[in-house]
Formats: sequence, structure tokens, C-alpha cells
Amino acid sequence: MVTHLSSGSVEFRVFRPSADRVELLGTFTDWRQRAVSMQKEPSGWFVARLAVEPGDHEFQYLIDGTEWIADYGASGVSQNGYGLWVSALFVPEPETRRIVVETRPIKPGLNPAPGGILRPARAA
Repeated sequence: MVTHLSSGSVEFRVFRPSADRVELLGTFTDWRQRAVSMQKEPSGWFVARLAVEPGDHEFQYLIDGTEWIADYGASGVSQNGYGLWVSALFVPEPETRRIVVETRPIKPGLNPAPGGILRPARAA
């Protein structure tokens, strides 16, 4: 299961209560070059959270160094050149937020009062 977190990171979860070790490998880890060891929770879930560059990626979980599995709860799956199912992951570009400040000219003869309410100006 893959979840995009509000922090911009991606959380990967796989349920393997009988496993001793689960690693996350993919295009974003250069496959075996920088495998990510997942943390086992008492419930049997293995979890990893990491920042992944925006774009399309492929990944798999490696269970106890011998079993490669895909995550069918990801962005999709496809078969690779070895006939194994690999998971697809799409990471969108981060949203950019724009603050727009609207200004209006004050009409002659009006003074802004506390709270932004315009009131007629008093004669001097």
C-alpha cells in the first residue's frame, strides 16, 4: 500500500507478519544500490517513509532476500523484462501556493475604520 503524505513524502506499507526482513527497491533507489530497509511493526506490517522525486517510478518489495513482490495498491503494475510484476508509482510535482492580495483604492471622503469598514470622513 502506498500513501502520499502531506509532508511530500511517500509511505510504503506491506503486510508480511512471518518475514524477518523486507526491503524496498526501485528506480528511485537505483534498485539494489540503495535498498531501503523497512521497519517491522508489531502488527506484522513493514513500513518505510521517504522522499521520492516527482515523476514515474517502478518498485518492488524484497522479502527475506529471496521473494520479490509487487504492491497492487500502488499506481498500477506491469511485467518487467524478467517476467516479474513490478509496481508503478507516480509522484506529482508539489503544489505551489500563491497568495493573492487584492487592493482597492479608497474613495475620496472615506476613512478606513478598525476592522476595515469604510466610514464617511468627518469634516474638520
